[in-house]
Amino acid sequence: MEEFLKKCGLLLVLLSVITATCIHLVGDGLKRMKGYSYSYDDIAHVAGKAEPFRIEEKERQLESIHTFNIWSGSAQLITSIVEELTYVVTDGMIQKIRDIFTTWVYK
Repeated sequence: MEEFLKKCGLLLVLLSVITATCIHLVGDGLKRMKGYSYSYDDIAHVAGKAEPFRIEEKERQLESIHTFNIWSGSAQLITSIVEELTYVVTDGMIQKIRDIFTTWVYK
């Protein structure tokens, strides 16, 4: 039993580290996709404009082509699936624990 608990703890820590790393990488990638890490000259070169432009205007243009909305929509779908699965598993475990205690108390 002790070995099982150690393995579960190690797995929990490992998965937590992997999740935190992935969240960091995704956030960094989104920042680079939105152009936060580029200089104004790089943005002007890519846009083909030498004159200044408003960030809000560029953001509306990017949103209109659904560059980020596809990924955010799929991420929301995955999140809702994982959340629902977590609720189902947790409720099942709680019900089993309740069944164990009810049979133990009423024996």
